[in-house]
Amino acid sequence: MDKEITENTETSTKYIKPILEEARKALKASELKSAIDFYEYIILLDDKNIEALYTIAVLYMKYDNKDVAISCFDRIISQNIENPFVYEYMGIMHDGEKRKEYFDNALDLYSHSKLNQKDYLRFINISLKMYNEEDYNIAESYALLAYSIKPSIKISNILGSIYFKLRDYDKALSYFHDVYAKLPVVNIFIVSNIAHCYEQKNSFSIALRYIEKALDIYPRSERLYYDMGLIHISNNDKPSAMKAFKNASDINPSFSFDMNSI
Repeated sequence: MDKEITENTETSTKYIKPILEEARKALKASELKSAIDFYEYIILLDDKNIEALYTIAVLYMKYDNKDVAISCFDRIISQNIENPFVYEYMGIMHDGEKRKEYFDNALDLYSHSKLNQKDYLRFINISLKMYNEEDYNIAESYALLAYSIKPSIKISNILGSIYFKLRDYDKALSYFHDVYAKLPVVNIFIVSNIAHCYEQKNSFSIALRYIEKALDIYPRSERLYYDMGLIHISNNDKPSAMKAFKNASDINPSFSFDMNSI
């Protein structure tokens, strides 16, 4: 469990310390139900024990018991314990304005502290989770935190995808172009992302140019022909769209597109 939480543990009586040791042993051995039993007994002795409340909350999240988890985290917050992990877990379990409030609290704590390499993967995971839940502003904030630690190809691609969803196509392009330049070979999906950004900017000729260049390398990619068809539709060029979709179908007979929908 997180070191910061463990270090804040109140072991105020001689009765709690040995139980804590057994709880930690159970946790280390992945005996989660036993760990919960130990920690719940600790709370009976000390209902403000931070380690017990935090661990029970996290474990009950694993068992999808959000009510208990939220109650435990609330009891930590009520003690004026400000830990970004607590706020993040609360944000994950809530939605709407409550979610925003908890994540804003976590982000505010990060703005006043030094970020560590160990935070990188957690920031990416939170960003991806929020992206998948269509909470793009929170996804952006965590992706930028990860980027500040290590501006990798992976996080550049995530940021490009987030800005595309936020309809900030210039920012999306800056990150997708960064990925495009750093990859050793042309990646069809990155080309597709770049092309659709230009499509949204009504720069159809540039969008098609990227698709055509990629087709020189991958001439039997139904995905590229499909993207080409979509761009032609956006440009109100139905004959070219139909030709592109037919090429996709010729390459992969399982591909289908309702031409009447154009």
